[in-house]
Amino acid sequence: MVVARTLLLDCGNSSIKYQLGAEGGRLQSAASVCELVKARSVAQVVVASVSVQGQQIKQLLFEMGIGCAVLEVRQGWHGVSLCYENPERLGIDRWLTMVALSGNDRDSLVIDAGTALTIDLLDRDDQHLGGYILPGLGLMRRSLVDDTFALPAVADAGSVDLGRSTDACIANGTLFALAATVDATVQRINRPQLEVVWTGGDAQRIRAFSQYSGECRPDLVLDGIKRLLADTSYMETLL
Repeated sequence: MVVARTLLLDCGNSSIKYQLGAEGGRLQSAASVCELVKARSVAQVVVASVSVQGQQIKQLLFEMGIGCAVLEVRQGWHGVSLCYENPERLGIDRWLTMVALSGNDRDSLVIDAGTALTIDLLDRDDQHLGGYILPGLGLMRRSLVDDTFALPAVADAGSVDLGRSTDACIANGTLFALAATVDATVQRINRPQLEVVWTGGDAQRIRAFSQYSGECRPDLVLDGIKRLLADTSYMETLL
């Protein structure tokens, strides 16, 4: 692949994160991806998708004559041994964060704070030891408002202080719940010299209230895509 003209896409549930050389940002639809491909004379596209958008993008690009590879989870690649009985059921985004961190020679806890908040433990031997999936910050707040009578929509960014209005109670309670879950997870697994790595759109908001702020790597999924893009053997399995 011609890396400089290869568009990398991380398709989440709420938006599409892209990287094209040194350029990066967010797109809102498959149509906006096609517009970018035309405007930047993109040669090929590599997609990681947890939503239907990945296949939609592939079909649209096929009609434009642009090659598109949709990444798939593969057991054992880059040394990452997944604990799932059916590895293909693991979310591609979770797998890519672990691919990005593989070979690190340290135990790593990955917190991806997006529509869902996922937590995965990768040990120093690149063994995936399991994780958690929780509703993310926005989803948790919306579920309270949508499914409970007369609760207000949440505009407050939140802190972990006791709320003094219903709005603040929801904002602070949800933020506290997620930060506290991360803290409890670190304490529960009790691994010395654990590397805590945050990513995802809400990572900075939740991380600010965690005892384990670790490192924030906003492009961790894209970093995983780049490692696979450089792996010709893996890319050939997608053909």
